[in-house]
Amino acid sequence: MKKIKWAVILIAALSIIFAGCTGPFDPDTKANPVAAGKKYLSITSRTQGYFTVDVLTGDGTAKSNMKVGDVITVWATCGGNFWIASVNSDSAQPALTGSTSKPDKGATMWSAKLEAIPAQAPNRLRIAAGANNDLVIYEIEVTRDDDVIYTLSTDEEFQALPKGVDTAIGNPTKGLTWLTKAGNPVITIIQP
Repeated sequence: MKKIKWAVILIAALSIIFAGCTGPFDPDTKANPVAAGKKYLSITSRTQGYFTVDVLTGDGTAKSNMKVGDVITVWATCGGNFWIASVNSDSAQPALTGSTSKPDKGATMWSAKLEAIPAQAPNRLRIAAGANNDLVIYEIEVTRDDDVIYTLSTDEEFQALPKGVDTAIGNPTKGLTWLTKAGNPVITIIQP
């Protein structure tokens, strides 16, 4: 009788421990929890932390995508933590302040304000994560003075890409206005 009781307790404990676990990511059946029906990114083969995508900010001139004071928000999931890092081909770096991270809409929402953009080189904000962690980016939003100026879900260039393994993001001859590949990950466009 004691053996049966211990077996029941063990099964109950294991069912509680694994109740929150989900199966492997299946890009063919996973809906976008943030922007219903819209394409999004799955980034795999991330053997380095910088293997990801960058949001192109520009050089601070009138033709730049982003300006000082803009707020970038990203909804993503990752096997570990993810964050936004400043990236620049020169030594000067754009500055981010007020960063926050919280669960939202079935993903983690990360947000920060852009405080400075050096004018001497094209700049990028890198959506980064620890090496060897797959990264799924559901939505990217940039706001300026409380107005939304960019979203991944309404980016016509991105939404026009075919589903499957991507060859356009980061291609210098047919790259996208707002996104570029960083490092050598496998980027897959997911269409729910």
